[in-house]
Amino acid sequence: MDKTGTCTKRNTNCKAGHFCPTTDTVTVNCIPCEQDMKFGQGCYCKDNSVITNCKTCSGDNCSKCLPGAFLNNNFCTNCPKGCGECTAFSSCQKCADGFTMEGGTCVRICNTNDDCKDQGSTFCQISLKRCVKCGDKCDICSSATFCNACDGSTHITTIHGTCTLLCNPITDGNYCKDGAPTPCVAGLDSACKCGFAENCASCNTAKDACATCLPNVILGAGRTCTDCVVGFKPIGNMCWADQQETGDQQYRDWGDCGHRGGSFGGRWGSWEWSGLLFHQKGQEVIKLLFMRRSQLNQLGKYIRQSSGGYLLHFIVQRT
Repeated sequence: MDKTGTCTKRNTNCKAGHFCPTTDTVTVNCIPCEQDMKFGQGCYCKDNSVITNCKTCSGDNCSKCLPGAFLNNNFCTNCPKGCGECTAFSSCQKCADGFTMEGGTCVRICNTNDDCKDQGSTFCQISLKRCVKCGDKCDICSSATFCNACDGSTHITTIHGTCTLLCNPITDGNYCKDGAPTPCVAGLDSACKCGFAENCASCNTAKDACATCLPNVILGAGRTCTDCVVGFKPIGNMCWADQQETGDQQYRDWGDCGHRGGSFGGRWGSWEWSGLLFHQKGQEVIKLLFMRRSQLNQLGKYIRQSSGGYLLHFIVQRT
């Protein structure tokens, strides 16, 4: 043990030529450098003195860094984002997995919007397999024309995925309509202000909590609207459809869909439904508008069977 030293995640006392292999609080022995080292670890070129991301030492100095970093005055400096191997910050030899070289810069290759989460305000343009910047005033988007969360300092998000001007000031019982405070009414497209409550469609009598919620949100205890209905997930402050997968093909960018055949509808008992038929990459894809919230799963199953299409996207609204 004296020859290698011991370490935990927080207390490292490795001997020269060794590194700490743990990220836990349990004490372990240090092991020789270069043995299954991971990015973020580092070789000790001197007793009790680590050089992060150093792979090999020469005497008291680092002579080689781990992939993803380069040697810089006896320190290992991280390569640019997306670069797997570099000799300087401006000289990338090989991109990291999931990136490709374009014009001397490593850019993300994407297949879904999730692949673009670490790229700032972007979405995955499926046809290009590239992360593309969201529109102006949009912080989180799922396509070029659909914003899930607008810049909250100047705009608010509507249930249609658009950004409307923020109202300041605005009093309880009103919502923002094109930048102007407007009394909350049925069919509003953004949240009604009810004290500090979120996602209200209407207020209680005291106007300090929700009476009803925006589409796709459940009215919970304390008259709050914070939990999403089944099939939806929170993005920003609102609930949006959790995009469905068909086989190994994920459909996430409506901008790539070609409209084919217009709208259609039907009836199931007392429930009415309508939708649009799209075509993408050889698959018939249906975007459905449900006019009732209850019995959603049964209705979805019925439509899938009767249409022969693929259930891509729920948009649930009260009537």
